[in-house]
Amino acid sequence: MGIKGTAKAVPAAKRAGRRAALNIAHVVELRALIAEHRHASLDQVSCELDRRTGVRVCTATVREAVRAAGVTRVKPDRKAVAAEPVQPAASPRYGSTSEDRSR
Repeated sequence: MGIKGTAKAVPAAKRAGRRAALNIAHVVELRALIAEHRHASLDQVSCELDRRTGVRVCTATVREAVRAAGVTRVKPDRKAVAAEPVQPAASPRYGSTSEDRSR
């Protein structure tokens, strides 16, 4: 049993941990890939990055790297579609008609 409060905090820069999945060369390739395919999804970008560099990373890693690189998403322009006039649906007829009354 240790004594409470005697552990010293280790600065973040000196902590051991996992190494980054993407190095600087991968991030440069990622930026070039996004410049070529501006409207690609994260899945498409991560698959293309795997094809080009051989590094397989999940979409969350790609998202973090893209945000850290300062790249923002460009949404595609949507063209306005002219709406066709809506015809009211013919309601079912209830009750008797003049033909029914003449019988």
